[in-house]
Amino acid sequence: MTKIKSKVKLPRLESYAAMEAAFGQLAKATLRRDVIAAEFEEYLNDIRREHQQEHGDELEELAVEIAANEKRLLDWAHANEDTHFKTKRSPETKFGVMKFFRGQHKAEAKLKGGWKAVLEKIKDCGLAKQLIRTVEEPNKEALIAAREKVLRSSDGEFTVGDVGVKITQEETFTIEVAREPVAEPKAAQPAQAL
Repeated sequence: MTKIKSKVKLPRLESYAAMEAAFGQLAKATLRRDVIAAEFEEYLNDIRREHQQEHGDELEELAVEIAANEKRLLDWAHANEDTHFKTKRSPETKFGVMKFFRGQHKAEAKLKGGWKAVLEKIKDCGLAKQLIRTVEEPNKEALIAAREKVLRSSDGEFTVGDVGVKITQEETFTIEVAREPVAEPKAAQPAQAL
């Protein structure tokens, strides 16, 4: 929205009557602005309704087509993750970019008693100094950091899984469509690998 500088220098309000008059001007301007805004919103709603009537079915069909193709691309990406996404997590294609976003590692208790049982198991394994915080709760950051290590204590060697923890990591897949016009692919050509 464009800011409009007032060219009118309004005098300071010195009395209650002057304040009432200024308040009246403000109320009148505010009401007029609200009427104009409501008329404009109704105008936009009319355009939206017309557009929906004209293109609603096509938009629904396109939404179904887009969802189906996104699913196909995700399935393909998972099936080809070791070959096409191994060195480059976001390969570019003629039509855009596909990406895998990896979330943060998470420590999840896999024992029946939850984190309380994990805490006891860590103590039993002699890993309290390494994996338990002073507040007597498992140190999830240390568990995540030790996810691929063998931990040693006076009681032996253990992995994070031995103390009842499973480390997981969320993954999100996105597709960024190129915004420049691209020639339509020929229907008769076989699909090419990335």
